[in-house]
Amino acid sequence: KSYTRQDVVEINCHGGMLPLRQILDLTLKHGCRLACPGEFTKRAFLNGRLDLAQAEAVIDIIRAKTDSALKISLAQLSGKLSFQINKIRQELLGILVSLEASIDFPEEGIPEQDLTKTSLRLTAIDNQLNALLSSALGGRVLRDGLHAVICGKPNVGKSSLLNALLKKERSIVTPVAGTTRDTIEEVIDIKGIPVRIVDTAGILKPRNLIEQKAVKLARGQMSLADLIIVLFDSSRKLDQKDLKLIKAVKNKKVIAVINKIDLKARIEKDEITKVFPKVVRLAAKSG
Repeated sequence: KSYTRQDVVEINCHGGMLPLRQILDLTLKHGCRLACPGEFTKRAFLNGRLDLAQAEAVIDIIRAKTDSALKISLAQLSGKLSFQINKIRQELLGILVSLEASIDFPEEGIPEQDLTKTSLRLTAIDNQLNALLSSALGGRVLRDGLHAVICGKPNVGKSSLLNALLKKERSIVTPVAGTTRDTIEEVIDIKGIPVRIVDTAGILKPRNLIEQKAVKLARGQMSLADLIIVLFDSSRKLDQKDLKLIKAVKNKKVIAVINKIDLKARIEKDEITKVFPKVVRLAAKSG
């Protein structure tokens, strides 16, 4: 009945860290050892208490960052995913047994299989498997989150946008272009999805070794991102830096943001809207 299906001894003692430590040291002295990380779940799996999907759900529960991720992990631990997979497996085994029997033992009077019906059953199973695979992507997003990168040329308001999303001053904001040199990362919960937002250095032509490394780091984050939030300054016309950035990200999943709309507009909005279907206009600093 235990979690691992093994015999368990529970030791109850007075509270406090010192008595607990002394009892633990005493048990170790007499041949016990500390459990390795995940060892109880490993034993539960090896002893048939949990299947592999349920064992994986345990670590997902521990690492869950949002309520939605926790609910999905709990459903997997309860055996919901395993039940669906086992049901599909049993259907496939049933089809396989019937086909093999009709081929191997025709003299036994086993009726031939209706291949049309068999084909329809296999198509239905294929649809079920595709649905499970599609849901796996959503599960990965809820479990691991999205990797979103804020990018743009210097002084377009990237750090201000990060602070606005976090509702706190996490990143230093100054009128000086190039204030952010290193990447700044934070995780926020957006409708149950953990989103790891990364504020990067402005994309520019490096003038020194520090800027060269900062731009390289920013481009590296952009290449790994699930979503790129590219910023433009509404108060400035598009220049070659903006156009190069547009070209670099146009084939990725992008949300274009026209920032500083509280200032006099000079940007050519049509140049942005014709490339990016999703364009947001805001004033990150003033709200």
